Amino acid sequence: MHAASVKAKVDDASVESLNSLEEQFKAALSITRARKTQLMMEFLKNLEEKEKLLREENQILASQLTKMEKKRLPETEGVRAMSSENSSGNSPPETLPLF
Repeated sequence: MHAASVKAKVDDASVESLNSLEEQFKAALSITRARKTQLMMEFLKNLEEKEKLLREENQILASQLTKMEKKRLPETEGVRAMSSENSSGNSPPETLPLF
């Protein structure tokens, strides 16, 4: 039993050795937290860079979309004008004779 042997060692340990062990744990915890903070800051920096790139890409795409819509607008107006010319007459649409 590993836990039992650890408990036996702790029971036999002196106060000084326990204090030393506690300080070692505190130091290790401090180092671990510092490393965790460093990694989180690097991760955050990477996310911010990705966000910046995505915003730039979004602006480019929005600009391209606007240009495409402006090019398409005259074509759409031409089609509308032709369809309104055809429908402006009051005569019914011509059909082919059945017989």
